[in-house]
Amino acid sequence: MNKYLAACFVLFTCFSCDMKNKQINDADINTSFDNFQPRFLDAYWKANPSAAIFAGYGKYYDSLVIPGSAAFAGSVSF
Repeated sequence: MNKYLAACFVLFTCFSCDMKNKQINDADINTSFDNFQPRFLDAYWKANPSAAIFAGYGKYYDSLVIPGSAAFAGSVSF
């Protein structure tokens, strides 16, 4: 019984290892994040123009929401 468990353990260990040794390139990760960051921030600032104004980003000055019942109803329906 112990030999059977030991053989199963050895087989499991051998087949569970990644034999290809994939290398993750830090430059690729940084490039990917650098491409994602402006799209994320633009979408965030479009949805929250007051945060954009607070950060000094002026693209969404004209879409600033004035608090009121109509603005609240629009945000609830979103």
